[in-house]
Amino acid sequence: MKLNDRQDTLNINALCFIFNAWCSDNNLPHLSADELLWEDSVEKTKEQLDFIKSFIAIWDYATNLEVQAMCKMCNGSESDVDNERAPCRYCKD
Repeated sequence: MKLNDRQDTLNINALCFIFNAWCSDNNLPHLSADELLWEDSVEKTKEQLDFIKSFIAIWDYATNLEVQAMCKMCNGSESDVDNERAPCRYCKD
């Protein structure tokens, strides 16, 4: 499976499906991409390393998009106990 086969869907569930299928296709253990990248006991080809690095970049981008979407849903704030408006958990630095 190529990474760009499903580039129209950049959500976390789709990315998990893509990475799990890729690990199976490449006979690699089902670890997270960053764990697999740094796991020295697992031999990887240059092409596999390139895929993993690209996947991590796309994962970071997708998670950032999901956080932004969450912030848009709460309009940057949520009510606290005293009905005061406060930054939501996604908007906080």
